[in-house]
Amino acid sequence: MKLLSSLTPVPPQDGGNKDSMSFESLELVENPDSPLNSKSLPLTLEDCVGYLKKLPLRAPNADSKKLSTIADMINILSETSAAVNFERQRKNGNSNGNRREGEPDKMFDYSGELMEAQLGLTKDRISHSKAPGVLGHVVKPGFISFYSMNGKTYAVAEGRWWLMKNPIKAHWFKDAKNQTLDDDFITVGQVRIVRVLPGEVGLIREQGTEVLLDVGTHVFNSGIVSVQGKVKYDELKNFNHGRYHYLRVDRGYFARVWAVVMIDGMETVVPRLLGQGTHYIANHMFKFDGFSKVSDPVIAHGSIHKVNVVKGQIAKCVQDTTSRLLGEGEHTIESTDFRVVGFEDIMKSHCIQHGTITILRVTKGKVALAWKDNDPI
Repeated sequence: MKLLSSLTPVPPQDGGNKDSMSFESLELVENPDSPLNSKSLPLTLEDCVGYLKKLPLRAPNADSKKLSTIADMINILSETSAAVNFERQRKNGNSNGNRREGEPDKMFDYSGELMEAQLGLTKDRISHSKAPGVLGHVVKPGFISFYSMNGKTYAVAEGRWWLMKNPIKAHWFKDAKNQTLDDDFITVGQVRIVRVLPGEVGLIREQGTEVLLDVGTHVFNSGIVSVQGKVKYDELKNFNHGRYHYLRVDRGYFARVWAVVMIDGMETVVPRLLGQGTHYIANHMFKFDGFSKVSDPVIAHGSIHKVNVVKGQIAKCVQDTTSRLLGEGEHTIESTDFRVVGFEDIMKSHCIQHGTITILRVTKGKVALAWKDNDPI
């Protein structure tokens, strides 16, 4: 065993215990700045593959304050080419990044060139028109009605309507007359309407691809959209939709995750602890394992280890078959072969043994008897 020659009691500090000694002066009791410890570890996802500064939320395409725009968008999107044109406009970056919450993107402004063109084309396809007198079907305020023609779904907003442009092919959906617009989800024929309230995110898949919806009213009329639901920020600290992940870490906690980083030109999955804040990433390989308190004595996550040693204790550890004693403070170790054996109170233990290390505390009026290299001392 190793018997430290530096165990001679040091003079006590003001008012200190005469039997006390300075563990900080012992060479085998390591401080947090030990060369075997990691100096610092990243607590964000900024260097990870798929890192996002914010979630890519799709802006609404209808104005919830102008309910007629919902019916208009349904009729516009009954033609596939309309959705293609809007998507091309979005990818070209001709959208409004400074819009207010809940407002449609500026490309859906009725005074815009694209919307004017689409509304003009829609007039030639629809079958409904204003009905005279007491004739036709009445849609109440705050409601919408749907009809089908040539396998496609169309809609009318508040007013009195009939289907006289093409009365043979067009017919009302019996179960979709005066459908309230106060529902968060509406499904009629190929139409999907999703209303996302403040503090929520809408989840859909478009041709199997995950899409996140921002606050507002979203209209689809393609038959290739499936609605997955909604999530509320205040109810979930972590959620994902396909490759998109949202994670909120409260003060006093770490989040244990697995993320992808580039190492020598190759994507590698590594463990990581995330600090306080909100984190976003788009990566199918990302994984959330849970939360740990910053004050936990030991946090072990893959090859990352954090050991918090409180005053008056030491931590007994083993790294790569070598015994280590960690002194007061927060220690960060990166190793695939590291474990904490336990903690010991330095003031209660007169003899601390850990592997090949032995520390003796000899109090006043006593002597310690030991063997070193088979010789008594």
